[in-house]
Amino acid sequence: MEYKLQPSPALTLRSLGGVLEFLVCFGVTPNDVIIEYTQTIGRPEIPPYWSLGLHESTLARDAEQTLDAHRKAAIPLDVLHVRSQEHDGEWDVTVMRYALAKAIKSLHLAGGHAMVSLKPYIRVDADDEIVRSVYQDGLWKDIFVKWPAVYGNSTDIVPDTLGPSSTLFGYDSSKRLVAFVDFFQPIAGEWWEAWLNQLRKQIPWDGFVLEDNEPAALTSKSETTVGLVCPKNSTLESPKYSPSAVDVWNSKEATNLLSDETICMVALHKIENATYRHYDVHNIYGHSQAVSTKNAIWKLTGKRGFLISDSSFAGTGTVAGAWFKTSLKESVPTAIRQSIISALEFNLFGMTAAGGSAEVFPVNASDCIKWQVFTTFHILAKSVVTSCSMDSNTASFAPVRKAIDTRFLLLPYLYTLFFHGLMEGEAIYRPLFFEYGTKLHNRNVLDIDDQFFWGSGVMFAPSLENNPTRSVYFPHDTFYQIDSGMKIVGDTRRKPVDMPENQMAVFLRAGYIIPTQPRLGAMSTSAARRNPFSLLIALHEHSDGSAVANGNLFWDDGESLDTVEKRDYMSWVIFNKWQEGNFSRSLLDYDVERNLIKNLTDNLTFGSLVVYGFDCSESPGITLRLDGRPLTMDRDNYSLHFEQEHKLLTIKLTVPFSQSFKLEIM
Repeated sequence: MEYKLQPSPALTLRSLGGVLEFLVCFGVTPNDVIIEYTQTIGRPEIPPYWSLGLHESTLARDAEQTLDAHRKAAIPLDVLHVRSQEHDGEWDVTVMRYALAKAIKSLHLAGGHAMVSLKPYIRVDADDEIVRSVYQDGLWKDIFVKWPAVYGNSTDIVPDTLGPSSTLFGYDSSKRLVAFVDFFQPIAGEWWEAWLNQLRKQIPWDGFVLEDNEPAALTSKSETTVGLVCPKNSTLESPKYSPSAVDVWNSKEATNLLSDETICMVALHKIENATYRHYDVHNIYGHSQAVSTKNAIWKLTGKRGFLISDSSFAGTGTVAGAWFKTSLKESVPTAIRQSIISALEFNLFGMTAAGGSAEVFPVNASDCIKWQVFTTFHILAKSVVTSCSMDSNTASFAPVRKAIDTRFLLLPYLYTLFFHGLMEGEAIYRPLFFEYGTKLHNRNVLDIDDQFFWGSGVMFAPSLENNPTRSVYFPHDTFYQIDSGMKIVGDTRRKPVDMPENQMAVFLRAGYIIPTQPRLGAMSTSAARRNPFSLLIALHEHSDGSAVANGNLFWDDGESLDTVEKRDYMSWVIFNKWQEGNFSRSLLDYDVERNLIKNLTDNLTFGSLVVYGFDCSESPGITLRLDGRPLTMDRDNYSLHFEQEHKLLTIKLTVPFSQSFKLEIM
């Protein structure tokens, strides 16, 4: 099937056949539509907290070098993606085990986690004894994709690709034979779990990156090239109408069959007691591997684990995240806009844990830093320390460290958004028109592709050009710059904003309280989770002079299964208001609604409160009361700082994180 958007607006669908069932989701707002859609396909999971740190990919043989590069650059690294290089034989477990043993031990000691790349197949002639025995067990259990019996003696296929019991053999990128797992069979899921358990004994993984699970396969372009050959006379391989995607996906040397670069459409899968052709299940093959892998992670570790899948379908976001690739061949500003659109699309599809990855990195150091700063604020953030040719110890790398500090600061807020995504189905990474409809704003809000929101409370505007300012669209609302506290009243037009080179402009939306936790030099999220919390309170002013803001937090151990269902979490709601008489008086009401993890929260504290838009011009001074008790600086060891120009009040005060309290500011 293919589709085309028409300017009417309209949608044109073309299908080769079959039964079409349409589910139409309605809503007053775009977010209402996403809520209804995710209710149908499944709500996105809450990922482990560590998956929201920085990721980096490396070959197994380069793992220690990658860790060293991040240490020298003082860049925290939470997740190391370890991939093999098949033509060097690194896919074999024994080789990878020795290459990774020291690196993964070092990573775990520093609070990091390892994710291993996996293919949807297994080698049939592996040099490694473990892999050979796992393959033989798969043959015995009959869990591989098969050829139809009619091709048993056919000259339409390459004899080498016909394995025992009609197993379909393909070729990996090193041109060695592989058998594809039929993940639709329950017994295949059990076999896959046993294989991952074997792997865990050799390589202590924390999650996986599922690669080439479209599934991708090396197909023969001519009689002289090695690859899988599919029967050209089959109407499944060569239908009367060729979808346009075939021409886009395939190379110039392709045969224009539906099976180019994948396995044959006539291949057979077992689902329950029925047999299906690959033609019928191709689009959900990767999804089936993701589900089988996540089930195995849950059973083998008793924790959430994390999973990235190259291929996805409606509902894959319930078990996996994704990297989407952006080409940097044209220009970084163009790539940033394209990457924002991709991130928004993945969130619309219910796959909230998604992040951008570059196909080709720029040779210019400034452009590389600009790209790193931007991608730091995707939901999943990828490090480019080892991908860009630059000295990470130079002063020019400072914007990257600043961006990482800001990301870590906002992680409690981002993690809470995942909780709301699970409970209500709301998108996390949002376009501006999700928050501001065209009824109150001009239609230009629909065209904003260089800004985005996390939830409803934080707006981002990345650096595009090497200019000291950039034009930022501000909806009809009030915003505060997160660093300076400068207040900006929007009027649905663009305004020039100071933009230091290669930095991200971050704005707090008035009316929201954002829970934060500064990095304070921590080199992993697990270390940062022990730091004091802070509250960023962005006041929304009413015409009568009163002001209000509210917020909430979800907090658990960051990795256990079913913490929401078991209620093993802590949540709080905060309200901040009001003005009384001739003098300003504010009440911060911190209400712990639930806390069944006191052992995790009793040692945590709040270290500071920052109030944006706090007007105390009519007050002779500022005093504090905690639960009705007046505070003194000597006895209670707190400090105040008020910045008059931007009306920014900072309170340094240690308050228990796990207990409700009321703080009056007078």
